[in-house]
Amino acid sequence: SECDDEASSAADPRDELAPPMFSLTKKSLLFDESSTNPNASDASADAILLTDLGKEAGSLTLAVWSGAKAVLPPLLTGAGTTDAGDKDALGSLYNLLFVRLPTFCVGVGYVVNLTQGHPLMMDPFGTGAFEVSPIIVFAALWAILRY
Repeated sequence: SECDDEASSAADPRDELAPPMFSLTKKSLLFDESSTNPNASDASADAILLTDLGKEAGSLTLAVWSGAKAVLPPLLTGAGTTDAGDKDALGSLYNLLFVRLPTFCVGVGYVVNLTQGHPLMMDPFGTGAFEVSPIIVFAALWAILRY
C-alpha cells in the first residue's frame, strides 16, 4: 500500500500540467504571453520586446555605427547626413562591412592594377579575353557606392 501512495503522488504533478498550445501563428505559447494568461494586456508583449538586453544591444550597435560615421568618410559609410542610418544601425553596419568596404577595396585594387598597366580582362563566354573599359568598371563601382 505504501508503494501505491508513492506512485499516485508522483503522477499527480504531471496530471496538473496542461498540454502546451501548438500554433504557428503569433498567438502561441512561445510568442504571445496573453495566450496563456487571458488577463494579460498587449503592453506585456511590448515589455518583453523592450528588455534591458535589447536596449543594450541596440545602443551598442548604434554606438559602433556612430563611431564609424565619425571616423570613416561618407564614401565608405554611405551616410550623407549626421543621422543617416541611425534608425537601422545594424543594417547600416552590415552594409558598411559586407558591401561598401569590399567594393571600395576592389576599386582601389583595380586602380592600382590599372596604373601599373594591368587592366581588367574578362573571358565570359570562352571566345577569348578582352579588356573591359575603365568607364564600365567605374560606372559599376559608382552604382554600388552611390547610396
